[in-house]
Amino acid sequence: MPFKHEFKYRTISMIQISKTKTIDTILKEFSTSTHILIDVRSESEFAEDHIPGSVNLPVLNDKERAEVGTEYKQNPFTARQLGAKLIAGNLKNNLERVEELILAFNKDCVEKHKPFCHFVVYCWRGGMRSRSLFTVMDLIGYKTSLIDGGYQAYRRFVNHYFHEESLPEAISIYGPSGSGKSELISILQESKLPAVHLEKYANHKGSLLGGNPSNQPSQKLFESYLYQALQKNNSSYMIVEGESKKIGGILLPEKFYSKMMIGKKIWVELPLEIRAERLAKEYNNSNEFILEKLQYLKRFIDGKVFLAITTAIAANDRYTAALLLLKHHYDKHYLKDSPETGTSREYAMIFKAESFKELQKYALDYFKST
Repeated sequence: MPFKHEFKYRTISMIQISKTKTIDTILKEFSTSTHILIDVRSESEFAEDHIPGSVNLPVLNDKERAEVGTEYKQNPFTARQLGAKLIAGNLKNNLERVEELILAFNKDCVEKHKPFCHFVVYCWRGGMRSRSLFTVMDLIGYKTSLIDGGYQAYRRFVNHYFHEESLPEAISIYGPSGSGKSELISILQESKLPAVHLEKYANHKGSLLGGNPSNQPSQKLFESYLYQALQKNNSSYMIVEGESKKIGGILLPEKFYSKMMIGKKIWVELPLEIRAERLAKEYNNSNEFILEKLQYLKRFIDGKVFLAITTAIAANDRYTAALLLLKHHYDKHYLKDSPETGTSREYAMIFKAESFKELQKYALDYFKST
């Protein structure tokens, strides 16, 4: 009888090993039409970074994880006991969530017990947390895999990509503020061109008024979004907005930024008045928010001009405020690198238009023929 039990244990262990996959295999096989990624780490771990597309089903929440961690310092064995009890208590809710995921995955399904997709489960390093949910799901009959090394393996993979792998060549779009560079990136994406929306992933428009750094993703999560976008494009080149190295509180990976610096550069420009109109509509924050942010620019702008700007904002005249900000501050910085200044920056193409619609046509025609 002991031999029989030992045989069963070894069989289960071998099954688990065969269903443990490396991160590069998972990323290569993963498809939203066939797979559901489950991140069983706590909510704060998930918020800091996760594999894009993952669903968070914590087997231990932040409070419970802290309790286990505190106990572990005193006694690892009793900490594992406590962890197992807490995980078991959360199992019912997690399995109900799994059923909800299946129904959402295939709304037409009738037989809820039938595995309609391939689940991939991971935790911090592929240990007790992920294996607890994986083992139960596997015994039920769900098609389920584990990521070998868990999130840590994924993070090493992304780091290696941005430091060691060959990144696509870059085509960067430059131009004065208000010319619609970010909107062009969105339009190029919609046109199935390999555009990468850095400001979207960073949740910041790159300027003083462009957002609140406290609302940005973590550096790690930004890099996850960026990695996913580059893999999705699967192209030898990428189209990006000509950003500085820092977007709000986010830093572009060094090698990625170097690609932008040495790659092709495009200049786009709209008339001053059109740009002011666009910015007046785009920056729709409250007057209080804008006036508070503008205090950081006060020392860079003539006192009378600054007063005129703040007066216009208080009077809800966003157009006049934008016009003055462009003329007396932003254009001084952007236009110093314009084609007319004799800058050392060389532009492969220069597009100047009287309307954004015209500029959009120029850009689409160019990139579709690239």
